[in-house]
Amino acid sequence: MRIKRAKSLIAGFFFLVTLMVGVAPTTAEAQSKEAVRRPRRVIVYRPYYNPFWYRRYDPFWDPYYFRRTVVVDPIAYQREQGYREGKDEGGEAAKKGGPANPNGHKDYLKSNSLAFREAFVQGYVEGYREELAKTTKEMREKGQKKGREDARKGRPVDPTAHKDYLKATSRAYREAFVQGYNELYRAQSAGR
Repeated sequence: MRIKRAKSLIAGFFFLVTLMVGVAPTTAEAQSKEAVRRPRRVIVYRPYYNPFWYRRYDPFWDPYYFRRTVVVDPIAYQREQGYREGKDEGGEAAKKGGPANPNGHKDYLKSNSLAFREAFVQGYVEGYREELAKTTKEMREKGQKKGREDARKGRPVDPTAHKDYLKATSRAYREAFVQGYNELYRAQSAGR
């Protein structure tokens, strides 16, 4: 009985030592704060080509149909991607009524590429401006519609009581609503 217990203790001790040796380097590696540097991205698209096919045996071969290799410029790719993401994020920020702050956005901060960042800022500003103009125009039209409706029904002037005014996400949108409301309310009242 003692021999069996001694064997199980030795086996348990051996297992514990093996476990500790295996775990110790991984926790030390996890605590290191090394930055991962990735090489520049070069994307090469190559269609499948079997080297054992000869031109006369290849049923799909046509010298004028497509090129065998397409190389994409990584800087141009990053610019395009940055501009597209910036435009989308700028539009979203304008819809929510937030301030235009492309430098504080997470996609801008995550990027290590100067080309991406410059294009992101450019796209963000353009997307923000376009969406702001579009939403302001929509709010003005909604205000005009409500102003015409209130004037026709003989209601008192109160643009702040409308649901569209209360749902507006920024001050600029509320001002556009009030401006549109007042324009058509006065025009309808004067036209009676």
